[in-house]
Order: sequence, then C-alpha cells, then structure tokens
Amino acid sequence: MSRRVPVEEAATVVQVEAAIAALTAADNARIVLYARRLVKGLGSTSRGRDHKDLMQDAVVSVLSDTRRWNPANVDFVGFLCGAMKSIASNWRNTGIRAGGVEVLCDDRPSDQPEPNPLLNAASSAADPERETIAKDEVERIDRLFEADDLVRDIIAGMGAGMSGPDIMECTGASEKEYRAAVRRLRRGVGREGGS
Repeated sequence: MSRRVPVEEAATVVQVEAAIAALTAADNARIVLYARRLVKGLGSTSRGRDHKDLMQDAVVSVLSDTRRWNPANVDFVGFLCGAMKSIASNWRNTGIRAGGVEVLCDDRPSDQPEPNPLLNAASSAADPERETIAKDEVERIDRLFEADDLVRDIIAGMGAGMSGPDIMECTGASEKEYRAAVRRLRRGVGREGGS
C-alpha cells in the first residue's frame, strides 16, 4: 500500500507557497536547526552537502510534486521536517553505497562566512553605531563558540525567539546537555567580556 498522499488531498502549489510565506522566525529556526542536526548526523555520507541543500531539496520536492503535503494531517513545519529526514536518509544510503566522498560545488566564495541570522535581528530603530557594535559582538560570540555546535544552535534559537524546550526539541539535546551548553555560553561571554 502506497503512503503517497492522493492528489485530491494534497496541497496545491498556491497553498504550499502560502505556507512558506507564513513561516515565522521561530519556524524557520526550528527548520534550520533540524536540518543542521540531520546533516551533521550524516558525517561523510553528506558528500559535501549542507543544511541549506537539505532544506532546498525538501521545498523543491513539494513544489515539484515529488512529495505531497496533506495539510489536514500535518502542519507545514512537521511536513518539511519529515521530508528532510527522508531526504537525509536517502543521502546516507546513497553515500554508503557509493563508498566514497564526493564534494559538491559550493558557490559561496571560500572567504565569505555563512550568513548569521542574528545579524538580521537588529532593531530598525538602532543607530548605525549601535548596529556596528551589535554586529561586532555577534561576530565575537560566533568566533568564541565556532567549535560548539550546540551553543551555536542555542544562540540561533534564542535569536529567533524560541524557548528552551523548543530548542531542546529541535536540537535533540537533553535537558542536561542544554543546561550545560547555556552555562558554557554564559561563562564564555562573561569571561571574554565585551569588545
């Protein structure tokens, strides 16, 4: 028996586009955090692909009718997370069968870091000097925790207005792991001081 959603129950392209447009900052953060965790779990079988590739594949699959979303049964964020989990599983299986690592082209220049969503969270009422100070502080904190994925995920989640339990759910961290990471964040920021 096929698990594919019948055409008459599937969302239209217009409904999918509306659902994408309606995603909140917290929804986006949940999706990004989940995609990061899935790709991180792939290890070398990700074959050079990152969380952005995974999110794009999920959206393209629903817009191209490769995967069908039934809005009566699951919300859009849940659907996307399920699609990403399935795609990541396919990547893992393909990578294991291939037995090697193929690095796909990343068209972002090597000297250009990945955009930080926290930089876009500055108040529009802030003056340029305050914006520069805030940007410098975010960059300093990013450098401080560049090797700590959980702390970086917590920072991104907090920047999107997510609660601790939501961040734990998205990252798969236990309460103990979450609390330890928050302590590392507080100690690291406090110890380093400001710029």
